Amino acid sequence: MKKLLFIIFLSLGLLMMLSLYFKPSIVVYNNSRNIVYLYKSTGIKNTEPDIEQAEEAMRPTIIKTGDYEKIILSWRDLKLVNGKVYLGWKAMNHTQSISRRSSGIVFDISSDLGECTYEIHIENEQDIARPLERVFCFGGISTPVNRNK
Repeated sequence: MKKLLFIIFLSLGLLMMLSLYFKPSIVVYNNSRNIVYLYKSTGIKNTEPDIEQAEEAMRPTIIKTGDYEKIILSWRDLKLVNGKVYLGWKAMNHTQSISRRSSGIVFDISSDLGECTYEIHIENEQDIARPLERVFCFGGISTPVNRNK
C-alpha cells in the first residue's frame, strides 16, 4: 500500500513538473542600470479586458538591475482563440521618477505554431528579443508581431 501511494505521488509530482516545464514562457532580463517596471497581460485580440484583467495589467512587476522575471503561460491562456501576450516596460532611474525609456512587445499564442520560450534582454540603449529552442512544449508563442521603441 505504501509503495502504491509513493508511486502515485511520484507520478503526479513528475506530471506537474513536466507540465510546468513544457508550457510556453517568456523570460525578461534587466541588463540595464535602471529599475524596470514590467506590465504584463494576456487576452484575446480586439477584445476589451474585463475588470480583473485590467487591474492585473496595471500592477507592474519590479525587476531590479541584474534580475529577471519568468512568465509562464497558464492552461487558460493556451486555450484562447486569437490569444495574445502583451508586455510593456518602463526603465526608470534609481534616483529620478522620470521614465528613461519605455517599450513593449506583443506575442501571438498558438496551439501548434511558434516557439516554446522567448528571452527579452532589456539593455541600456536597446531591447533584444530572441527565441530559445526547446524540443517539445504544449502550444507556443510566435515571433513578436509588434514592437515599439
